[in-house]
Amino acid sequence: MAHITIDEDRVLALTRELVRIPSVPGGTGDGEAAAAERVRAELAAIGLRPQVAEVAPGRPNVVARLDSGRPGPVLLLEAHTDVVSEGDPATWSHDPFGAELAGGRIYGRGACDTKENLAAALCALAALRAAGRPRRGAVAFVSPVDEEGLMLGIKAFIRGGGAAGVTGAVACEPVDGLATLGTCARGALRLAIRLHGRMTHGAVALAGDNPLSALGPLLTALAALQAEEAARAGLHPLLGRFSLQPTVVRAPIRGTPQLNVVPGNAEVLLDVRTVPGQDHAALVDRVRQIAAGVTQALNDDHRGGDEAGWRREAGYPALDPALRVEVEVLDDRGWVDLPAADPLMAAASAAASAVAARPPVAFGIPGTTDGSMLRNWAGVPVVVAGAGSVRQAHQADEWVDAAEPAAAARLYAELAVRYCEEGEGS
Repeated sequence: MAHITIDEDRVLALTRELVRIPSVPGGTGDGEAAAAERVRAELAAIGLRPQVAEVAPGRPNVVARLDSGRPGPVLLLEAHTDVVSEGDPATWSHDPFGAELAGGRIYGRGACDTKENLAAALCALAALRAAGRPRRGAVAFVSPVDEEGLMLGIKAFIRGGGAAGVTGAVACEPVDGLATLGTCARGALRLAIRLHGRMTHGAVALAGDNPLSALGPLLTALAALQAEEAARAGLHPLLGRFSLQPTVVRAPIRGTPQLNVVPGNAEVLLDVRTVPGQDHAALVDRVRQIAAGVTQALNDDHRGGDEAGWRREAGYPALDPALRVEVEVLDDRGWVDLPAADPLMAAASAAASAVAARPPVAFGIPGTTDGSMLRNWAGVPVVVAGAGSVRQAHQADEWVDAAEPAAAARLYAELAVRYCEEGEGS
């Protein structure tokens, strides 16, 4: 890649600066705001005109654009500012926010996910601008908040029109080293099934209606749905099989559970992971049908089955019906699948080959990234690429190889030139 030089020392220093900012939402310090200010200052120093847009109090996105002034593709580099909690510092061998350099590694929360790739994207922009690239199109940049949470930052960016005109995007995240490209990702669908009954004393249970009575048939039916849908969707070569897991059961939904009280309501939370080709709306409909069927069967028993007879026998009024159910979609992040023929795939493969000195390997992202929202909300083709391994993310003693951030900066710069200047004699 002629005439584009990455300042390796700068990438390393900036990575460590960013790791030292404890940008844990709700944690100590100024959280994402402090990291966003550091990103803004770096973009301004490069000579760009960064814009800061507050998503929520103290939670700002930072956006910028390096424009050639000529029509052409627009590549978006996306790297979030937030990190997960460090957990118990006693479980760490290094200061979680010390960015210590030891044994050729940078240690600290976010060193892998994804402060090194944020620094790499910033330094790639600096190198591109210094070289007068790209020669057509543009390289856009966004550093959103809350990727590790509900992805409020990227959602606000898309709703505000930030993705308009973007033709391809790189989610600057750890995959499994620089010789791998995240070409697909599982979708994530989070659902709440809420059952509403009638609260009463446990000694006079027939005076109420226990929503927990629906749990057995409900969970059994959901397990059957998982088996059916996993068989129908089949085994994805990179992402495995469809998964539908109840992860939280609580009753009552709010308040203190008591052993001698029939709760008035109950809730089951589902973590659903889909593979390319599955229809999220159809899955939600199936869950609603199952939940409605279970409650209908129980209510039928209230009206005319054994339980109705027991109520009459004890002198309690009939419940017609007692049990209600609702299904709420808490979050919906569609799956990602980058077609082999997409220009972004060609540029990313060529750039990764140039940097890693060998052809890249396709990798399936088991979770979701902000790229999932870009693909499903804005229709932007997405590839996930960067320094570090996803296997190191969110762990105690999180680390990244100290040489990888500079290599990631070269990857992003190379990818931008190839993508934006294809056919222009770059």
